[in-house]
Amino acid sequence: MVYQSDNSLMDCNALIINLLIQCDVYRIGSDMQVDFDRYGDIDIGFSVQDLDVPDDIADFISMVDWKGRRVFPVVVSGGMCGNCISRVRKLTVGARAEDMLIIRYGKRSRITKDEDIMRWANKVRKAVGLQPLA
Repeated sequence: MVYQSDNSLMDCNALIINLLIQCDVYRIGSDMQVDFDRYGDIDIGFSVQDLDVPDDIADFISMVDWKGRRVFPVVVSGGMCGNCISRVRKLTVGARAEDMLIIRYGKRSRITKDEDIMRWANKVRKAVGLQPLA
């Protein structure tokens, strides 16, 4: 999973996703050096900014050759997602975009139910050949 972190909420969600689907986790930054050629499946996590994909995520996405890969987007939002879903699909041309997990938050707590997160995690686990979680 590669993710953009502008707050501890995304850090926490990246940790949860890592535990659920057992993936390598990389935080996007100027010092990020990862050989993505060794990965066929990539999770992209980010918090919605101005109803769109953050610039650093868009820049990262545009640098990767997506042909033949599967993309599992994870979006954290305190409201509407705006153009995020269509923009991720446009930026990952050549990839097979799988179900997107949208983790929504209200003013005080997470709105997205644990069961919905587990359902998504089990779809990803199945897609990559891992046993589902109970």
